[in-house]
Amino acid sequence: LFALQDEITRAVTASLKAKLLPGEHAAEQNGRPPSGSLEAYNAMLEGRYHAMRRTEAGLRSAVEFYTQAIAIDPRYALAWSRLSNAWAGLGEQFLDGAPAQKEAYAKAREAAEHALALSPDLAAAHVALGHLFQVPDFDWRGAAKEYRRALDLAPNESDVKFSLGTQLAAFGDVEHAIDLTHEALATDPLVSHFHSWLANYFSGLHR
Repeated sequence: LFALQDEITRAVTASLKAKLLPGEHAAEQNGRPPSGSLEAYNAMLEGRYHAMRRTEAGLRSAVEFYTQAIAIDPRYALAWSRLSNAWAGLGEQFLDGAPAQKEAYAKAREAAEHALALSPDLAAAHVALGHLFQVPDFDWRGAAKEYRRALDLAPNESDVKFSLGTQLAAFGDVEHAIDLTHEALATDPLVSHFHSWLANYFSGLHR
């Protein structure tokens, strides 16, 4: 499967005669496990599907699938990053009481830091850590730093643009947040929370 993905990429690039210019500091980003395990890859994809449902049941299922992917390939940095996102989402939206939230955020932080240790140039890992700076820590400058690093590494990733947009809006730069969210939607138009946040930005500007 991964060889086929590479072949398709080469063929499309050649047919378009396009020169890819990802950015001065961009690094290769892909969802493949280092081991090449298709089973780990599928588990990561299933986790992503459940996480994007944005429900408590979906996030709990995502934790299970990401954990399964990591069990198959412990060096799967993207799965660690997604696991961090899922635990942070549970703590932020669905868990009651300080002890439960604290435990969820601790698990999220451990997963994000592990992802960065495995792959320092993985944009998703910087986004995961940035979210923890932003929400439970209220360290907005630390969050912005992580999001900007992620943007350097992956200038075309929709999650990166969306995340940086949320932080810029917190600083009052709502117009820039709107631009970044539009760019994120151009890549992933079916992500519901992108639309929701964009509506919030427009509402804040009485538009």
